[in-house]
Amino acid sequence: MGYKYEHLMKLTPKQLHNHGERLKKKGVNPLIVAERIRAVEEQKALKRKNQLHRAQMRMQWGVIMTPLMREKKTVRSLLLYKIPKSHEQRQLALERYMVVIERVEQRLRELMQTDKTPMQYDNTKKHWTDYVPQHIKDRICTLFDAIPHYPKMKVKHPFPRTMPEDLHNTLKTRLINRTEKDLRRAKQDALLNPDDEHTQELVQRITKALDHIDRLAPNEPVPATWHGLY
Repeated sequence: MGYKYEHLMKLTPKQLHNHGERLKKKGVNPLIVAERIRAVEEQKALKRKNQLHRAQMRMQWGVIMTPLMREKKTVRSLLLYKIPKSHEQRQLALERYMVVIERVEQRLRELMQTDKTPMQYDNTKKHWTDYVPQHIKDRICTLFDAIPHYPKMKVKHPFPRTMPEDLHNTLKTRLINRTEKDLRRAKQDALLNPDDEHTQELVQRITKALDHIDRLAPNEPVPATWHGLY
């Protein structure tokens, strides 16, 4: 995105002010100087907003993409590992599963270019497996179920609805902090409006949500907001 007076965008507020004063001393109309400075300040604010939006986009789509790419890496390593028993059935299941993973990855990367966060696109989808139609999941699971299993043979379950534990912990901490902030605000409103049933109910709902968040399993997907728990 191109900006007007882009060479002035890097200036600090003080430097921008000094630039305006120099223009005035050179005889430039003060109204023109003021308009130029206003335009630069508005553009700087817009640029910061766009940068924050892009960062938020990367973070939210990263929550979806990270478990997917981890699963892709796992399946790729399993495809390279040859076993004498159940080789053909196992290979077929893994290859078909990889096709699904790659198609989901392509779809998600397309969605990342739409300038929408996952919540804005579809707030019911919280994990990459939610982007796979059920009939396709059933088809792939049938292939894995058909693999003969032997003692000590590791069983692979497709479409694990999990996320890396480090990502889970980061998102869980972030969600707890946001939810506790909402709870403090709700309690303040409840104290000021003791007869408001809606406010009292909100305190109970948020308290219940915090308890639910605390009990999330170590690899369980974490919603973006506590509202996602209901």
